[in-house]
Amino acid sequence: MSQTISIDNATLASLDAAASLRNMTREDTLREAVDRLAEYDAWFRAKVEGGERAYREGRFISQEESTRRAQQRRFRLMQKFGQ
Repeated sequence: MSQTISIDNATLASLDAAASLRNMTREDTLREAVDRLAEYDAWFRAKVEGGERAYREGRFISQEESTRRAQQRRFRLMQKFGQ
């Protein structure tokens, strides 16, 4: 299926520069960008849904606990690397 879109000149110049660097056509570069965006969006939505599910199931820690764990991790790393 073919679709026509309108792109401003600055974006078109960026697209052409990216295509040139990759030795790809404008169309292939745009297709790759859209594919990557769709993949990222699916990944991001899955992560958010997983986080919401974990919250509903009570699998989370308080801000205080998170801070305490981060401080412990920082202390261990400081000891390990001698700082």
